[in-house]
Amino acid sequence: MDVLTDVNLFQTPLEMGYEGQASDDSRLVHSGFFASARAISRRVKELLVSATEGTPGDWSLLITGHSLGGALAQLMATELVGAVDVSRGFKERDDASLFGIATRFGRDLLSSAKQAVTGVTLPAWKEVAMYNYGAPRVGNGEFVSFFNTLFAGREAFRIVNDRDIVPRLPRGAGAAGAVLEYEHVGRTVLIAEGSDAAEGFDGFWVEGESNEADCPLRDVSPLSNPFSSGTVLADVGEQTRNLASSLGDTWSKVDAAAKSRSRGELQKAVGEGVASFEGIKDSIAGRLQAMSTADALRMVGLDQRFVESELRLVESLAQGKAIEHHLEPSYFEAMRKALDVAQQVEREQPLT
Repeated sequence: MDVLTDVNLFQTPLEMGYEGQASDDSRLVHSGFFASARAISRRVKELLVSATEGTPGDWSLLITGHSLGGALAQLMATELVGAVDVSRGFKERDDASLFGIATRFGRDLLSSAKQAVTGVTLPAWKEVAMYNYGAPRVGNGEFVSFFNTLFAGREAFRIVNDRDIVPRLPRGAGAAGAVLEYEHVGRTVLIAEGSDAAEGFDGFWVEGESNEADCPLRDVSPLSNPFSSGTVLADVGEQTRNLASSLGDTWSKVDAAAKSRSRGELQKAVGEGVASFEGIKDSIAGRLQAMSTADALRMVGLDQRFVESELRLVESLAQGKAIEHHLEPSYFEAMRKALDVAQQVEREQPLT
């Protein structure tokens, strides 16, 4: 059932239309994940309110999950971050029919009157945080903006173990093989089982804190200018322009020597021209011989960061790391290693 849920890549509005009516909600989410979350949403809210003995305002709520559970955690977080309405599951668009409008008007009046008399308000938590592990992308850019606004000032982190492939799926809008727009919510925290990788970022790499490097889960555009600085075409083009300039200088010197009828100046000009030509030719040949696979792909307009990211993904799939790093024991070991390294760093360099 998890597999069938995961492969359903089609998107559906976060607020669906009333009983099959069309919805104009631009916040689109993964249909399979959303169906699973809707199946449990109302019951989970009822259990939480019951478990907190009617005093949720005294409780801190941590929403968490691994893999598919991490995807459901993101969706459930949108329902649990504010006041909790246990009378329904996920919110739906109102009935657009005349009967629905009249019913809603009467219901709102009754609700306002009841609240005014009894003073009853919807339960809310003291604070809410969301941590997920190895979770896939859940929704489009509008959903991400909505989620991040809800969690502004709150903790919302996605923990990713090194090369785990699941957090890189479904592919983002800018990635190769992307079908629909999918983006990540919250902030990335990278961990790793390997000592070198873990120590390389002091145990944890936290997006927005550790350094200014781009988050590896944020897909970059695959396209770039093939003539931008540092590319093969740009380098060879520059060398070609240098060659043309050198040949022009040589011809000017040869012409001047011919006009002065100086055999010595003519030989010197030709010798300098040949030496310059050989040097630039060797430089161009060396640049082409040193061309990497990434360089070759950049020649057709692919961004270097995109190419390198895709090559790493292929390599991790071929080596089995992409799946191995997703397993729960791997996350446990990576978290243990990250904590050990972070504590060692803290002992050596205490925070002020």
